[in-house]
Amino acid sequence: MAEPVVVALRTADGRLAEQVGQVVAWWEGRLVVRPPGSPPPPADVHVDSPLERERGDPPWARERGIDVVGGGGAGDGPPGAIALPDGADRLADAIASQLAAVGSRTIGVVAARGGAGASVTAALLARALVDDGRGAVLVDLVGGLDHLLGLEEEPGPRWADLDAAAAPFVGRQLVDVLPRWGRVPVLAADARARVDAVPAVLTALREGCADAVLDVGRARPPVGCESVLVVTTPEPSAVLDARRLVAQALASGATTVRLLLRSLPGVAVDPGEVAEVCGVPSVDLLPYARLMTADLARGVTPGDRRRSRLVRVVRRLAREIVP
Repeated sequence: MAEPVVVALRTADGRLAEQVGQVVAWWEGRLVVRPPGSPPPPADVHVDSPLERERGDPPWARERGIDVVGGGGAGDGPPGAIALPDGADRLADAIASQLAAVGSRTIGVVAARGGAGASVTAALLARALVDDGRGAVLVDLVGGLDHLLGLEEEPGPRWADLDAAAAPFVGRQLVDVLPRWGRVPVLAADARARVDAVPAVLTALREGCADAVLDVGRARPPVGCESVLVVTTPEPSAVLDARRLVAQALASGATTVRLLLRSLPGVAVDPGEVAEVCGVPSVDLLPYARLMTADLARGVTPGDRRRSRLVRVVRRLAREIVP
């Protein structure tokens, strides 16, 4: 039997606790109530009463909590506070969004050099996760995925359409309106190239999907990625850049760092030597996709050749990273 959902509420208002408890009961969950000023107990979701919060109180939620007020007095609380009992449906949606984020993972795909194949790898990884039944979203932090995946004319918001001033973003609502590459929702950076409010947007996307796959390009892996894939080619300068990116990923707190070595025609390489230089136990070899350039020119996107060696390798990686 699955463990019941645990919702922690910080309040001394018995009526407010009763109203929150009625919503929690919809999941047959368990409500834990603590008085104002308490530190947060272990729970799946943390709900707080901002009207009872004092300066110096310990944070109630590690990332995003939910604020509620009783008696229909949302105007007396901070922006975004949910007024009960009228806002019971909103509270249920907010709890559902946070539960969807439990067990989610952010995977950053970075390139040691331009043309290493990080964007293709990120796209194939997101598709593999969706094919395996995970809710995954593909996020473009550098620009180019619209063109690579043939989404330029597809409706839906890009980074430049998101208003940072309107944060917090609502996860499921944001995911639902994104352009789709097959069944994969994609948040792309188009020619306007404005990428703002990355932490807030990623938090929302993780609430709306199980996993977020980031195409980071050649930038430093963002803090908060549980897994980082560093894609490199065998040239010495690229391998040295890969070593730097591996070190940065480990320093950022990533729990899984994989080095992917893309083979090139006519270039011999010793994978063990590359692993030693980069300080990783082993490397994963990405086969050279000789037809990809011609495919892209004909409108065939990465992953359309489902039996290609590259697709099979990335599918295996997806199952190892997100078992």
